[in-house]
Amino acid sequence: MDLTLASDQGSAPQNADGPVPTPPQSPTGDDATFDTIPSALNAARKPIGVVGIGMTPERDTPAIQRFFDETGIPYVVTCQGKSNASPYGKRFLGHCLPAAGDRPITAWIEERDCVLGVGFDPVESSIFWHFDAPLHLIGEGPVGFGEFQPPVECNGNISVLIDRLRESYTGSIDWTDAAIEELRSEVDNLDLTP
Repeated sequence: MDLTLASDQGSAPQNADGPVPTPPQSPTGDDATFDTIPSALNAARKPIGVVGIGMTPERDTPAIQRFFDETGIPYVVTCQGKSNASPYGKRFLGHCLPAAGDRPITAWIEERDCVLGVGFDPVESSIFWHFDAPLHLIGEGPVGFGEFQPPVECNGNISVLIDRLRESYTGSIDWTDAAIEELRSEVDNLDLTP
């Protein structure tokens, strides 16, 4: 005999009449590690954001979108993180890592001088660009494994960290709106027939 429950029922507290337990507060990250991220991002002329799956979407998505909208930094979203940032943002480049049309986007990632990974986990990528990228990660937990150890990784509450980063961003970007539109057009017009 199988028992099936709705997901909200399966995770509900056993004692509905008692107090609901409060989840622990996420840490906000180590300040010394965090401080290297705005320094690198402010110095970069061709930064790119990579938004992944490793976050709490209900809490973090508004802060992430606010960051990219206000800073103007172009960003991509991994296929597994599709709901974590808007595909309608002015500087949205596309979905990638892996996706059918991500070759031009990956080429852009390779031209970058700073990659800001927000909730990015290398298990989402079948292309190994992240091994030698100037990668600065903000996430809920560490993602390094084996030979891959991110150069900079600050873990904690992503909303808190990305808001702090937005407030300290003073950089200037060389990516133009015309170049972004050209990239989007290239992705849209790719011939994906085998």
